[in-house]
Amino acid sequence: MAGALRKLCGRGSSVRDQVVLATVSYIVKTPDTIFSYLYDQFSDLGIDYIDVFCWGWIDEHNANAFEKCVSASDDIRGPNTVCQRTVERMFGVSERLKKMGAVRYIGASFHNHDLAQQWLNSPWLDMVMVRHNVAHRNAQTKVFPYLDANDPHRPGIVTFKSAGMHNQLWKPPVGLPSGCWQPSVPDLYRYSLSQNCVDVALAGWQTREHIDAAIKDVQKGKLTLKNWTTSTCMAICIATE
Repeated sequence: MAGALRKLCGRGSSVRDQVVLATVSYIVKTPDTIFSYLYDQFSDLGIDYIDVFCWGWIDEHNANAFEKCVSASDDIRGPNTVCQRTVERMFGVSERLKKMGAVRYIGASFHNHDLAQQWLNSPWLDMVMVRHNVAHRNAQTKVFPYLDANDPHRPGIVTFKSAGMHNQLWKPPVGLPSGCWQPSVPDLYRYSLSQNCVDVALAGWQTREHIDAAIKDVQKGKLTLKNWTTSTCMAICIATE
């Protein structure tokens, strides 16, 4: 994976502007620790900048440390920041680095929907990531309704675990009533993308065929009312996932 990212995103890449590079750190301690994370990422990938740096796995256990870390967002993201100048000293100056800054946007991955809701309108976050799928729909009541699709300043919303966590949601559970909708994996991504303000559903494709199938399904647009009704039936049956 690192080799492919170097080709796509490394300094001098002719396709860098066509790629959104997101990186993550699951060690949430203090704002200054981000420089050690960025050093490893810039050194390993040979890049000019990161599109989205994400603080990962935020829950009630590290909420206080996260607040300290994210409060330094204005020193990290965008051009002419402390973060950019530090990266320039370590890796040299480039036109892309000067234009974009070392980090363009800051995001966070929440494993607590109540906590995610609290941070939806923070000026320090550009992206919020939450768990959501047909069996775990808490985000539909605790996160998505609190977003205005017409607000140009709202954070980007990313969902993860769209195809399941412990079980594979595209496989029908024992006892599924006849007539219930049985989704494919692309259907599960499409279900999440049909929610209010969801911009990206994180995926883990393994083949080109998986990618093509997902694109073809998503291009159908949002799920119809019939799909919604039958997917709810499906969700009730697999709520123990």
